[in-house]
Amino acid sequence: MIKRIRLASSSLWNNLNFRQLWIGQTVSVMGSQITFMAIPLIAVVMLQADAAQMGLLTAASTAPFFIIGLFAGVWVDRVNRLPILIYSNLIAALILALIPVLNGLQLLNMWLLCLIAFLTASCSMIFQFAYQSFLPTIVSKEALTEGNSKLEATRATTQFVGPSAAGSLIQVLSAPVAILVDVLTYIVSIFFFRRIKANEVKPSLPRKGMLKQITGGFAHIFTSPFLRTISLTTAILNFSRCAFDAVYMLFLVQNLSVNPAQIGLIYGVGSVGSIAGALLSNRLAQKIGIGSAIIGAAVMIGAGLMMVSFAAGNFYLILPLLFLAQMCSSLGNSVYFITQVSIRQAVTPNEIMGRVNATQLFISRGAIPLGALLGGIAGSWLGLRWTIFLAGCLSLCSVALLMLSPVRTVNRSAELIAQQESA
Repeated sequence: MIKRIRLASSSLWNNLNFRQLWIGQTVSVMGSQITFMAIPLIAVVMLQADAAQMGLLTAASTAPFFIIGLFAGVWVDRVNRLPILIYSNLIAALILALIPVLNGLQLLNMWLLCLIAFLTASCSMIFQFAYQSFLPTIVSKEALTEGNSKLEATRATTQFVGPSAAGSLIQVLSAPVAILVDVLTYIVSIFFFRRIKANEVKPSLPRKGMLKQITGGFAHIFTSPFLRTISLTTAILNFSRCAFDAVYMLFLVQNLSVNPAQIGLIYGVGSVGSIAGALLSNRLAQKIGIGSAIIGAAVMIGAGLMMVSFAAGNFYLILPLLFLAQMCSSLGNSVYFITQVSIRQAVTPNEIMGRVNATQLFISRGAIPLGALLGGIAGSWLGLRWTIFLAGCLSLCSVALLMLSPVRTVNRSAELIAQQESA
């Protein structure tokens, strides 16, 4: 395995490997803002997709976690993680490059767009497993929350700058051509990942059956009351968020007549919440406790989704509400992600990190494709506004689960929780 580098929290920026990981990820996330906006806009504007088709597209981009996620987690535990970071980005870049090519040949349709969304999401999922498993090998457990906070802060910053730039870029170049910029950022990120010098050694793990290794990931989560609750809570949040996402772009374009540049501005300004959450999450967890921070974050997420359903009337009144809703949900997402993933990394042995990450995401994201499909169907039957409102209500139900669980009483740092569970 990689030799674990133990650094004081204050010297984390002096960790060369962490800096290369941080730079490469930041560049890649910046470019991904283009694709995040471009693919649904291609579906809505160019391919004239309806609510059901948008639900299918959202489902395709999340289905890998449910279909191949558990097997990918076992694979990540059997091989070196750094090459996965490199090759998953390379393959994603090649797949995304097909969009402008197919569009130029006038062959692009909804089925091909869904296939491309599925394949790129698969690459992103595998990257995420390796990325979350790789981080604890180059920073200490004490620095995990800080490391995740730094990575999340820069991701949030790119979400502030990226969507506005992406919306303008799409407006000028068209969505298919703008995706080529994302392809370029993948290549740049690979350059920095290749500069990481970690002397990684292939794990020498017993070759148990695939099913037995998958079971080990489930056992670790379900024997931990904290991880079990977090996984189920995240499943509810993801289900409701994906039902929301399935109709959100359609709602902005059709009901509110918002153009791509304005959509980029909404995401960009709203991402101030992500930056604030990333910068404050570590301090917030220490101040009020990790459990209270997670519960408060879940409230913010649900409230942000629900606010969107009230957007109506004058555009200059709609815009501030959409800004506030995006900021609210982004702040909640940022705090929630950092606190829960830091604890999972802290309490999980590195040799099963890939499987545990995959299992947690299988549980928490397994319902996402269903949420996307039901969101699309609900959008067709109930209307876009009511679908968004109900998604917000369902998201708030996660708060009740947290309040009735041991999470409510957790006031320790990730490191102390790890010591408690291993005792």
